[in-house]
Amino acid sequence: MRLYLDANAIVFTVEGPTHLREAVAVWLDRAEAAVNGVILTSRLSRIECLTQSLREKDSAKFEAMDRFFTGGGIEILSLDDGLVDIATDLQRDFSLRTIDALHVATAIRAKADVFLTRDGGIARYATIRTVRIERIS
Repeated sequence: MRLYLDANAIVFTVEGPTHLREAVAVWLDRAEAAVNGVILTSRLSRIECLTQSLREKDSAKFEAMDRFFTGGGIEILSLDDGLVDIATDLQRDFSLRTIDALHVATAIRAKADVFLTRDGGIARYATIRTVRIERIS
């Protein structure tokens, strides 16, 4: 299984409430247990996930999030002009927000089987199986 993590799934993994952390962990375990399983995300996720801790000057939160990205076990995919072109088409055709279109384009290019997110708008692009993690306060 090729599992793509949206930034919000990563946030839940690192600092989310227990039930959301566990929901993501189930998918991470599935990907890791699968033959040729891989966990994927975009380089864009890194800035999305680190922004709040940088803004709040919360070094502990920053370090915990940074460990997720640097600890191995996840393939971080880069953005390029071709990816931006794919995202532009997705934005036009499916009314995706720019960041969501970039994530979906990255997942498409990486041949992801599952896209893990809490964002319902991404489900408009039905070619990739989207699993939505519900946010419960």
